[in-house]
This record gives sequence, structure tokens and C-alpha cells, in this order.
Amino acid sequence: MFMTIFGILGCTAILITGFGMKDSLNGIIDNQYKKIIHYDIIGVYNPDASQKEKGDYDKAVNDIKGVKKKDNVYFESVTAKPKGVIDNQQITMMVPEHKNTFNDFVTLRNIDNGHKMKLKNDGVAITQKLAKLGHYKVGDHMNIQDKAGHKHKVRIAQITQMYAGHDVIMDSSYYQKAFDKKVKYNGKIINLKDRSDKNINKVSRDLNSQDAAMTAVQSNQSKTAINTILDGLDNIVLIIVLASSALSFVVLFTLTNINVSERTRELATLRVLGFYKRETVMYIYRETIILTIIGILVGFIGGYYLHQFIMSTLPPNNAMADMTLYWTNFAISTGLTLLFSFIVMLIMARKISKIDMLGALNSVD
Repeated sequence: MFMTIFGILGCTAILITGFGMKDSLNGIIDNQYKKIIHYDIIGVYNPDASQKEKGDYDKAVNDIKGVKKKDNVYFESVTAKPKGVIDNQQITMMVPEHKNTFNDFVTLRNIDNGHKMKLKNDGVAITQKLAKLGHYKVGDHMNIQDKAGHKHKVRIAQITQMYAGHDVIMDSSYYQKAFDKKVKYNGKIINLKDRSDKNINKVSRDLNSQDAAMTAVQSNQSKTAINTILDGLDNIVLIIVLASSALSFVVLFTLTNINVSERTRELATLRVLGFYKRETVMYIYRETIILTIIGILVGFIGGYYLHQFIMSTLPPNNAMADMTLYWTNFAISTGLTLLFSFIVMLIMARKISKIDMLGALNSVD
């Protein structure tokens, strides 16, 4: 009984984890680039360039065809070293010119209920994975180091959902308070109507060709990297499914075979007493079905916690997986396990029907 339950538990848990891994990484794409990130390009330029160069850059932005929305933003790469983390974490710091419309480019979402948030003026918004790494809570302070090597202490006013990368976002008034200077916008954040990779690359090249240009940050760069991982994950999920399926089949076949072999005389007695073949098979297999169902139900719990453990430790420090397990994972895992159980039942039915009743009854235990 325990061997069957634990064997099916392991099979079901591994199946749920395998399918769940794929869904969790797919969830990064769906959540990050459909619900959170809406901008396509941040064109970063030198704010100290000549007026002509900056004017040419503005003209290049205005000449872009198919711009849905655009705004000024301050963009800088900073670093922080959260408590308990060995390496410095690379962080994208953004200060939008108009905080009330910033959700059109990056939606700030509450980590508890997913509701939209607006930037506050009494602190910064940091991403969920950064908060988890440093064990930060709302109201705590953290130090960030700018590109000049100067450290600045900022207060955490909000923690927002983000699945790839670390971000620190603040409004212009808090930037002036924390950095003791007025913000000097150095970027154009742009939403395009045509969001294809080809068009985004073309616009980036046009912006980077300007004398004032420093770089063009594309939101689809991380998306491409994640899609590459997902392509390779399909083979891993296939291996997991095949391995767990083989485990299920071997466990059920071996234990059912042992059960039948040890109870040959009992089965022969039933046949002699007038039981039909189907009744004799179900006499044995009713136990197997009940134990299989118990193993599947316990496997749901094991699969949930195994998936949570793997998906919380697998992503790197600058990424976070979607921990949601869909009902389809449980349904498919249950269906496959029951299918293998049915196949084993067909095989065992043939073996039971071929039992030599006379020889079994005459044998000495």
C-alpha cells in the first residue's frame, strides 16, 4: 500500500512540477510584457550635449512614425548591495516627468492584490525581487550608488510587481530631495504602434545615429532572452514527463504483478467459486485504483510545494517566476497517471485470465 501511494505521489508531483515550470516561465512573458511593461524604447541621450545636438535628437524622436505615446524620463543605471547578497545588484533608476501618466509606460502593481498604484512623493517604488533579496519592507531605507560612485539613501514607499530586472522608480520631487539636485531628463520613453522586433530595431538605430545619443534601451531584449530559455525548456519538460510516466508505469506494473503473483491461490479460488473474469480482475484492481487515487491526491500537495521550491530557487537574482499553478496541470497529471493505471490493468487482466486454477490450488504455500 505505502509503496504504491509513495510511487504515485512521486510521479504526480514530478508531472505537476514539470508542467508548472513551463507555465511559470511563460507567466513571466505574459505578466511582464502585457500587464507591466508597455514602453518599447527608452532613447537615452547626453543632457550636456549642445543645444543643436539635443534639438536634432528631439527632431528625430518627433519624426518617428507610429508613435503611440512618449514622455521625458531620467534614466540611469545604479547599483545596490542588499543585505545578505554577495554581489552588487544592477538597478535601472527612472524618474518620469509626468508621474500621473507613467502607468501608460510602466504599470506599477501592488504585490498583494495586483491593483494599479501611482508614484508617491515620499519615497521610491522598488521591484518585488529586489525587496525580497534585501528583505525590504515599505518604510525601510536602502542605499543606492550612482555612476559617479556617490551613495544616496532612499526611503521605500512602494513595492511593485516585476518579473525581470531590478527597478527603482521615483518622482522628480523625491529625486531632488534624495539627490539634492533637480532632475535633468536624459531620455525619451516611447510606445510604438508597431511593436515588432524589426520596427523597434529600426527606431533604435535611427535614434542611436544622432550625435547626442548614448544608447537605446529596448524592452524586448529581456523578452528575447526569456523566449530562448523557454525554447530549451520544452525539451526538459518532455524529459520530465517521460521519466515520471515511466516511474508511474513501473511502480504500478511491478506492485500489481507482485500482488497477483502472491495471491494466485486466492484468485483461483474465486474463479472456482464462479466469479467472472471481470469480477476477479476488479477484486485485485479495486485496491490498486483506490491506492492510485490516494497517491494522486497526496501528489497534488507534493507537486505544489516542489514547484514552489524549484521556481523560487531556479531564477537568478534579477528575475522572478510566476508561482501560479493552473488547474490544467493537475488535470493533465491526473489523466496521465490514470491512463498508465488503465494500461497496467489490461496487462494484468490477461495474466489473471491465464492462471492455472488446478495447479494453483494444488500448490503448497
